[in-house]
Amino acid sequence: YISFYLGGGIPSLSYVLEHPPVGDSVTFPGERTFTQLLALINKIGFDIPVDAYAGAFIKLGNHSSNIYTCFYRYYYDFGYVGVFLFSSLSTLVFCACFQAVEKNPSMPIKILALYVCSYAADAVREEFIFSRLLSASLLWAIIASLIIGGILMYTKMNVGLQPARKIDRPHSC
Repeated sequence: YISFYLGGGIPSLSYVLEHPPVGDSVTFPGERTFTQLLALINKIGFDIPVDAYAGAFIKLGNHSSNIYTCFYRYYYDFGYVGVFLFSSLSTLVFCACFQAVEKNPSMPIKILALYVCSYAADAVREEFIFSRLLSASLLWAIIASLIIGGILMYTKMNVGLQPARKIDRPHSC
């Protein structure tokens, strides 16, 4: 099961490109790529049709699958142009994270970069950069982490927090 889940994305994508699931069509541009962002927009009063996050299941050998690699959402919404464009944008996001750590190797930046770049390891199974990273709760968590990390770094630099000093005490016999 685990091997299929980790390795089934590419054969699933190949199958679904040759045999599109019945009734699986685009109702709104970007509905699969920007699922969480569209849900956020709907929460503030709009009514944009958004399908369920997970794609339709297909039968692949002895397994059912709805994992189609990161490319499926881009292709589903925008065709081959979307695959090229969003793959390039994802690469820019990952590169920006590494450059941010290179320029400012503080712990909050490292944690944020590692979190975002962890999605690259899962790209063979699913797309997370645009479909999940742009959710309200995650954006608030990132903003809060950066603010708290910034306050801690500012406090450390300006207040001069020092490690506790060792107090010399007389030894008793």
